[in-house]
Amino acid sequence: ELSTVDGLLVSHIRYQGFQGNIRATTRPVSFDPQALSQILALTPFSNWRENGGLIVSDDLGSQAVRRFYDPANQSFSARIVARDALLAGNDLLYLGNIVSSDVEDNYASIVQSLEFFAQKYSEDAAFAQRVDESVKRILVMKYRIYDDFTFSKVLQLFNPENIGNSQDVTFEVARQSATLISPDAIELDSLVPSPPGMFDRI
Repeated sequence: ELSTVDGLLVSHIRYQGFQGNIRATTRPVSFDPQALSQILALTPFSNWRENGGLIVSDDLGSQAVRRFYDPANQSFSARIVARDALLAGNDLLYLGNIVSSDVEDNYASIVQSLEFFAQKYSEDAAFAQRVDESVKRILVMKYRIYDDFTFSKVLQLFNPENIGNSQDVTFEVARQSATLISPDAIELDSLVPSPPGMFDRI
C-alpha cells in the first residue's frame, strides 16, 4: 500500500532559467515565494499540499544561507532569515544551527527571533495570517497523527542504544521518498541514456 509523507524538506537550491529566462536565477527556493509556490503547484505536490502537507525548511543557519544573505560574512540576522523562510511558504523552520551576528549563541538567536515574530504578529495582519496558516496546518497534522493528542501519547521514549541501528529502515524511507518530477516515467527511457556497462570504456 502506498503511503504519503506528512512533510517535505525544502532545500536552499537555486535554479537558473526556472521560469523560462535562462539568464535569471532564483533566490534559494526556501526563501523564494514565487519559485516555491510554482513548484508546489505541480501535479505531484498540489493535491498533497491541499490535503495538509507540511513544508519544512532546511537548516536556516547553514553556511550557504549565511553566504547568500551576506557574502562578506559580516552581518547575519536569524530573525530576518526565519521571517523570509516563513513568508516563502515554509511551515516548520529549522533553527537548530542559527546564530545572529549580534548575539552570542543559538539560544539567544532563537529567543530574539521569537520576540521578533511575536512583535511582527501583533503589528502586521498579513504576517499574522501567514503564521496562522502554518500553525493550523501543523495542528491539523498533529491531530491526524495522534487520535488522542495528549502529552503521554505524543512523547516517544528514547533509547540511545538504537542510534545507528536502523540502516535498513533509513534506506527504505530514502528509496520510497524519491519523486520523479521531470521527465515523466513514460519519457524517461527515451530521454535519459542507459548507464555504461561493466566493460564500457569511459
